Amino acid sequence: MVNSQTLLNKEALERISACNYSYVGIYENDKGNIVGTVKTKQLIESGSDRFLGKRIGSLSVVRPSLIVSADTNLMEMLMIFKSKRTKLAFLEE
Repeated sequence: MVNSQTLLNKEALERISACNYSYVGIYENDKGNIVGTVKTKQLIESGSDRFLGKRIGSLSVVRPSLIVSADTNLMEMLMIFKSKRTKLAFLEE
C-alpha cells in the first residue's frame, strides 16, 4: 500500500514495481482508510514519466476503492464486480 501523499519519483516507482503486485492500494492517513487502487502495470509502463513529481493520490489512473460488507454473498459479489468493472474489493470491518 502507498500513502496518497507519496510523491512519485524513480525510487518510489521502483519500490512499487519490486513488490510484484498487480494492484496497489492507496490510503490516506492510515492503512485502514483505503481511498483507491491503481494497476501497477498502468503506473509503471504507460508513460511513468508523466507521473513523476505528482502525488499518487492525484493521478487519473487511481480508481476509487470498492468496499463491501463481509456478509456479501458470492453471487452478489460477482454482479458487483461485473457492474463496477473491477477485480478487487476490500471488506469493511
